[in-house]
Amino acid sequence: MKLGRGIVVILLMTCCSQAALGLFDQIESRQSIGEHVAHNKGLVENFPDGGTDCLSQSNYSSGMSFPEVDGCWHYRSRYIVGELLWVPAGIIGVDYPSMKIFSLLVALTEIVLIFSFISKYFGRIEGQKAALAYSTVPAFIYYAQAPFIGHFRVIAVLLIARFAIPHFSRDSSEEEELGGVWKFAAWALVVIGPGIDSLLAFAWAGFGLSLIILNTRGRKVSINAILAFFSSPVLWFIISNKVNDMFGYNNELSARFEARTDFSLFMDSDYYVAFLDSFTNQAGPLGLVLLILLFSDLKRYYDAGPEVFSAVVSLSSMLFFTLFVFQSTFIDCCPYFAYPVVALCSFGMAGFKLDARKNVLILSILLFTSFSSGLLLHSVENNYSERELQRYVIDNIDEEDGMVITDHNIARWNAYRWQIPGGTIHISEDYSAEEFKQLVVSAQPEHIILSNQSFHEVNASILESEGYCVTEIETDERIPPHWIDGWMSDVYPIRGIWRC
Repeated sequence: MKLGRGIVVILLMTCCSQAALGLFDQIESRQSIGEHVAHNKGLVENFPDGGTDCLSQSNYSSGMSFPEVDGCWHYRSRYIVGELLWVPAGIIGVDYPSMKIFSLLVALTEIVLIFSFISKYFGRIEGQKAALAYSTVPAFIYYAQAPFIGHFRVIAVLLIARFAIPHFSRDSSEEEELGGVWKFAAWALVVIGPGIDSLLAFAWAGFGLSLIILNTRGRKVSINAILAFFSSPVLWFIISNKVNDMFGYNNELSARFEARTDFSLFMDSDYYVAFLDSFTNQAGPLGLVLLILLFSDLKRYYDAGPEVFSAVVSLSSMLFFTLFVFQSTFIDCCPYFAYPVVALCSFGMAGFKLDARKNVLILSILLFTSFSSGLLLHSVENNYSERELQRYVIDNIDEEDGMVITDHNIARWNAYRWQIPGGTIHISEDYSAEEFKQLVVSAQPEHIILSNQSFHEVNASILESEGYCVTEIETDERIPPHWIDGWMSDVYPIRGIWRC
């Protein structure tokens, strides 16, 4: 399909805006983006060993950076197909900019797919409007360069709706047999798709539900397809267990589920305030208006065809059940669970008519305020503590320096931890001065990085008489001095210790 000048301009604008928002920055400390960049860097580097995002840890380690299996963040709860999709990022490189560039390429693919989809069923102008809306929703602006699996969830839904649903839903008057190759491809998408991520089970349930609705309204649908949509996520859960066993890991998906949900929150009024705050930040003013237009005129999308209807139902199912089940995680740390709202907003754009000058003005204002809201999300950089640490590592530590001794207080910061090229030796909270002295003698580290608390508890200052130099790593100027002297005094000042 020919893209045309309009969509090319949107893609170029997206690239330019993302380049100005830290795409090529070696240091990454934005909330959620930092951790995803670090996790995927680990996944790409460790893929030959099973694809975990665990940092290589020495036998000298006495503590883990996270209270999770083998010091990993994602355990093996990631599905194997989803891991394979991120591996090509290694072709670009294994540093942070490479991870972000690859993610942006995936995000641009989303824009092209939504443009193609909407253009086919609503017209080319509507497709361009939808693509423009997609690129200006705050959630997209913020996460376009974050390599998280939400990008591939949306792509999977759009591909299924566009290319598989037509093979499973036909008018009773249609007699034309479907091509064997395309039919096989449609079934392959249905069966393989849930292997990308466990949360696609909610989207697949939406597809199954949409086919059931179409069937009740006289549309001829494939009963086998309905069964496949509901059963293939179960199949991939079983496969994930087997893959974990093959690599010697226990499946911790259920443990992650229990740690990230709290249904008692639905009885707390404060939860709904926090939910609305997080959700509106992700959708922005444009997104909220487009969602209202979408759900106030669902018949329009049903009449557009089973492909459009199933996409809306599937995305809505994934958004609703993800936020319903993982409600505590959404408001505490992971607003990116609302990412399907980006695609839903684009479908809502098909209902925004530009048949009056006032509508053009309203749309222009919404686009501007939405884009501004996305830029504001980038300004909320809450992991300032990592920036100077990452800069210190980049400027002073090479892979030849080997493993770096670090402690529990700062090893939990993902982006800093994965900047260390040779891996880490973690020391636990209860590490004694004598144990630390023995560790230094045995491991002979070139570099040691310790929080203020650990530096004093293990009496690391004695290393100055053992051929090491000690310096205070600069603290980011945006961290208030009273925080450093108060509740963050266990962390700051952070010391960098190296062999002189």
